[in-house]
Amino acid sequence: MNYKKYKHLIMGMIMGLILAGSMNVYADELKKVTATLMNNIKFELNGEEKTLPKDQNILKYKDKIYVPLKFVGEELNAEVMWEEASNTIKINKELVKSKAYKNTPVEMSNSQVNLEIEDCIYNEEDDEWRLYIKLENKQEDPVKLEQLETKIKIDNKKYSMEDVKYYKIDENWFHDVKEDEILSGYIVLPKIHENPEKMDITLVVVENDENQRKSELEFYVKLQK
Repeated sequence: MNYKKYKHLIMGMIMGLILAGSMNVYADELKKVTATLMNNIKFELNGEEKTLPKDQNILKYKDKIYVPLKFVGEELNAEVMWEEASNTIKINKELVKSKAYKNTPVEMSNSQVNLEIEDCIYNEEDDEWRLYIKLENKQEDPVKLEQLETKIKIDNKKYSMEDVKYYKIDENWFHDVKEDEILSGYIVLPKIHENPEKMDITLVVVENDENQRKSELEFYVKLQK
């Protein structure tokens, strides 16, 4: 994701950071103000609705909206940390995301999960590509890989998982992955053009609780028959 596109949003959130869960907001050590909880506000990122965790709130103060920086930052794939010793909010984000296509295995992670594409194999008999994937859950809430929401672009051409026959779907991904568990399985790609060279693929993981919060991890993979 392009950081420059969102830098003004992130800077606005830094200015608007509040501690959720209270109607009383401290502007500094000496002044206390009163803000309004805004529970009817929705988040959308690239047209996809995002659910705010139940322990976080949005506030309105002096006609301005204050949102939880950690939630929005992580949705933009930025790492947000609080350093108490220096009273500093730290945000780590690559300014430019280069597409370095790699041979498998390739691995990506965030604060919730580790995801690894272990292999990408072409089956000549079935004329299909399969991605072999390993998912590790690092958090308390169970997670699932939403294989049908996988986003695929091969040699700059987009493909849809809607074109994959239902009987080819790996049922392993119907199961929850609990904290510290690892689950392996595969994803069958839709039929693609001959002699593909490189693939941009986004895997979607959902926290399988009442919030159903989703996160996306992007991979750049070289394809070789």
